[in-house]
Amino acid sequence: MHTLWRKMAAACLGAVLFLGAAGCSSKPAADNKGKGAGPYANLPKVVLVGGDSSGKGSVGQRFGERVAQKVAERTGG
Repeated sequence: MHTLWRKMAAACLGAVLFLGAAGCSSKPAADNKGKGAGPYANLPKVVLVGGDSSGKGSVGQRFGERVAQKVAERTGG
C-alpha cells in the first residue's frame, strides 16, 4: 500500500514539475524587443512588486527604495 502512495506522489510531483517547465517560454517578449540598449534589451519585461509591514521612513522602506533604484539603474528603467 505504501508503494502505491509513493508512486502516486511521484507521478503527481513529476506532472507538477513538467507543467511548471512547460509554462516557461524561451522567446523574448514581443512588446519589449529592441527597446533600450545593453545586455538586457531583449529580455521580457518584468514588473516586481515588493511589500513589507515596516512604517513610513523606516529602514525597511528605505532599503526597498534603494533596491528599486539600483535595479532601475542596472536595467535601464
